[in-house]
Amino acid sequence: MVDIIPMEVARAHCRTDASDDTLVSFYLDAAIADVEKRTGLALAPLAVTDLLDAWPRTSATLTRWPVSSITGISYLDADDVSQPLDVSLWRPAIATRPGRIIFGTCRLPRLAGAGAVSIAYQAGYADPDDVPANVKQAVLLLTAEYFENREAGAISDAAERAVSGLLRHERRRTL
Repeated sequence: MVDIIPMEVARAHCRTDASDDTLVSFYLDAAIADVEKRTGLALAPLAVTDLLDAWPRTSATLTRWPVSSITGISYLDADDVSQPLDVSLWRPAIATRPGRIIFGTCRLPRLAGAGAVSIAYQAGYADPDDVPANVKQAVLLLTAEYFENREAGAISDAAERAVSGLLRHERRRTL
C-alpha cells in the first residue's frame, strides 16, 4: 500500500503522539475514503471493475481516475457466457479526466442483461508525490477533524467548507 500521508505527518497534524497511532490511522483511512468518494480519484493504485447494463452509444466513462491501463473488457453474451470483447472494437481514452472507453461504430454483441459489460482497469497514483497537494491537505484536514470530533460523529460546517473548497477542482467529471 502506498502511504499517501505518512503517519508522522498525520500525527503531527492531529497534534498527538504515537500512543494514538491506531486511532489516527483509522481516521486517516476514513479521510482517504471520503476524499476518494467525493472526487472519483484513486489516491493509491488499485484494480477497478466498472459494470454496465448495456453498450453505450459511443463511449463509457470510467468511475475512477487516474487510469494507468485497461486490463480488459468482457461481456455476458445472450447465452449468459462471459466473452472477451475484441480489442479492435474499442480504444482507451485515459490520458484526460474522465477516462473513457471509445467504442467503434460497428455492431456490438448482444448482451445477456443487467451488468453484462465489465470494464477492468488499473487506477490510482503510483507515487504519493503525484497526489495533488490540495487533495493531501483535504485528507489531513478531515483526519484531524475526525480525530478531534470523534464523539460528535460529524465534521463541523467550517471543516466541510474548507474540504469542499480544497476539492472543488477535483470533483467527479462526467461527459
